[in-house]
Parts: sequence; C-alpha cells; structure tokens
Amino acid sequence: MNPGCWVALAILAVVCAYLVGALLRTRSLLAASQQRALLPTNESQPGTTDERLGLQRVIDALPVAAIIVDASGIVRVSNAAGEHLLAPRIESAFVGRAVRGALAEATEGRRVRRTEELIGPPLERYLITAVPLDGGGAMAVVQDDSDVARTEAVRRDFVANISHELKTPVGAVALLAEMMADEPDPATARRFAARIEAEVTRLGSSVDDLLELTQIEFGLPDGSVVVALDEVIDEVLARIASVAEERELSVCGPAERSGLLVRGDHRQLGSALFNLVDNAVKYSADGGDVAVDVYRSHPGDIVVEVSDSGIGIPGVDLERIFERFYRVDRSRGRDTGGTGLGLAIVRHVTQNHGGSVEVTSTEGVGTTFTVRLPAVRAERP
Repeated sequence: MNPGCWVALAILAVVCAYLVGALLRTRSLLAASQQRALLPTNESQPGTTDERLGLQRVIDALPVAAIIVDASGIVRVSNAAGEHLLAPRIESAFVGRAVRGALAEATEGRRVRRTEELIGPPLERYLITAVPLDGGGAMAVVQDDSDVARTEAVRRDFVANISHELKTPVGAVALLAEMMADEPDPATARRFAARIEAEVTRLGSSVDDLLELTQIEFGLPDGSVVVALDEVIDEVLARIASVAEERELSVCGPAERSGLLVRGDHRQLGSALFNLVDNAVKYSADGGDVAVDVYRSHPGDIVVEVSDSGIGIPGVDLERIFERFYRVDRSRGRDTGGTGLGLAIVRHVTQNHGGSVEVTSTEGVGTTFTVRLPAVRAERP
C-alpha cells in the first residue's frame, strides 16, 4: 500500500474515535438542519456550540485537508485546506470533483482510497481517503503528496537523462582507448588521447549540469533572500571576461546601476544568467557583441535581457530549445562544449522565482532572451 495511504488511515483512526461519539450525539441536530450548507457557529441551543467547536478544533489541527458531510452529502465541518479544495477554483477543480465523488461513495457505506495526479507543471498528486461514519455521513482526508511525486519524477528523469546523455561519450572513450592501445604511431596516439580528453571533459560537464538541474528542479532552497541583480550581473560578466577577451567579443552590462531587487536564490539566478551569457558568447562570431540589460517594465515586473549578434536560432527550433539535451545543431553543440542543459536550467530557475523566459531570434542577425521576474518592493537590508 502507498505510504501516503497509511498516513491518511492513521490520522482517520485517531480522529474517528472522537468523531463517532460526537456525531452520534448530534445526529438529531444535524437531521433538523439538512437544508443548510453549514451549521451556524453562533448556535445558541444547549450543547450545539460545544460539539461543533470540538469537531472544528480537531479538524483544524489535522495536517491534511479534512471534510465531514452528513448523509445527504452536505458539508458540515471542514478545515481551511478542505474548503480550498472544494471551492469553485480552476486550479483545484479536478481534485475537488474527485473528493466529492469519494465522499458520495463513502456515504453509501464504501471505503474509498484513490490518487489524483495533475501533470502540471508543476506536478501535483493528492491521496484521497474517505470512510463512512457511524450514524450516517462520511469523512474524507486529502494528503498533498506533490513533493513526493516530484521527487520520484526527478529521480526517474535523472536516471533516464544521464543514461541517454552519457552513453555516447562513454562509448567514444572506450573505442578511442582501444584504438590508441594498438596504435604504433605516436602522433596518432596523441591525437586519440586529445579526443579522449575532450570526451571526458564533456562527460564532466554533463554530470555537473545534470546535478545542478536536479537541485534546481526541487525549487528554491529554504530561506530565500533579497538579491540585488546588479551584483549577479557583475559576477557573471567577471566569469565570462577572459573568454570574451580571447575571442575579441564586446560583452557589455547595463549603462548604470539599476538598484533592482528580486527575492530568491543568488546562486540559482547567477547560474541562469551565466548560461544565457555563455550561450551568447559561444554562438557569436569573433569580434561580435553581447549585451546584458536590466530594467523595470512596470511596477511589479523586472526584465533581464541578454542579446547577441550571433548566428541566430531557426524559427522551427524556438519552441524546443528549453528542452533538456535539445540542440539546434548537435555537431555545433559538441564543438562549443554544450551539454544541451543550459536553457533547461534557465527555464527552471525563472519558474522557481515566479517568472518567465522568452526568446526572439533572427538567423544571421542575433538572439535576445528576455527573463521576467517579480520585483521586490522592500529596501534591501
């Protein structure tokens, strides 16, 4: 049985001892009020207020969504999480429908356990358990199992991705090593050794990017802080300076300090921006231009733009470039040392920070990536 179901059943076992007695004592009162959606909290009849408040305190204390209905299916008691699931909201409509269906079955005397999964993004999974109550009615608890589902998905994706991406360089290293072992010509052997070194470097880059992407997919770390974008840009430009100078590229930052702040993780934001600038440098011709700019588009939105005068991206590929391992030109990707994970990292970082990323490009003219992030109003401490 799914561990989540055991959690839900354990909670039910603890609660039902109280609920059964309380519901039996208030059965006649509930039957008299079947035409109302909820019992009034200010009921003045003897015993009603205490019974209801006792039930409400128990339900509110549960770490899961909980809902109690009478034999007619009318909600009598629920906590805030339960009310949220049943509210007529688009984001919870499918789960709410499943909860109502489970309660309807439970009022007919059947115990119900089911899982509802919303693909997303982000992936969401809910474990629904509903049981009939003595004296009529039913109770449902709904456990948000989304974190576990996302962890499982990340693990599966990581295994599949790393197996797919490492297979080619590992095979190449094995073949080159075998050829080098039988090669009598020192010059040819050195050439094979250089190829092996390049494939090993590619392997290392792939592993590093996969590990970083896996960490980023878990969302923001605990304790996100206010981050100054000017500092993030300065660090990225300093990291890329030597490569840009070697290729005689002009890499320019904003004309002046913006003073703009976002809330999130400094390391993740730096990783995303570095991947954008690094790509701009890789795919620009020697002597080209790369520009980084940051500005406020309107009171609640900050824009970070990275533009280049490079080779551009074909229109047919624009919708796929944020996929893992997708390369517009695979041979070109190997020549520049790309792993095909950089833009996937950018997409996940912007999503973690409540933002979005867009791209516009013209072949032979250049590309512009636009990252939008929610601004922070408070002053930086």
